[in-house]
Amino acid sequence: MTTLSWCIFVPLITAGIILLPVWPRGLVKAISVLGAALTFVIAMRLTAGYKDASVSPERASRIRSAHEYLADVQERVILSADFGPAYRNPEGVARWKQDFLTPRADAAGRLGLQRPGSWNELSPAAQAAWSEAA
Repeated sequence: MTTLSWCIFVPLITAGIILLPVWPRGLVKAISVLGAALTFVIAMRLTAGYKDASVSPERASRIRSAHEYLADVQERVILSADFGPAYRNPEGVARWKQDFLTPRADAAGRLGLQRPGSWNELSPAAQAAWSEAA
């Protein structure tokens, strides 16, 4: 189980244990304190993990933005499918994105990606690639 799961379920397990009517009053208090302390320690480890993941200046240069990552994935997917000879180079990939991955208004005026007009003529691999890239 992950740290977050333990942080959530330790209090529930503690509550389940102390709600049993067989425990003496002093033991219920001790179990409650132990459960609270254990939850506190787990929560401290959880927050320390988030603080350790903060971006340092040398690490920031290696982290790509979501836009860069999406562009790389789309380019890889487009190049993996055969959309015709016009789309087999970087300029073709950019043109394909412009032609088929640009949001356009539909009949109701909502922006969204629309399937190419030649959807039925595309190969199944090309249809799958468009679905993945979109």
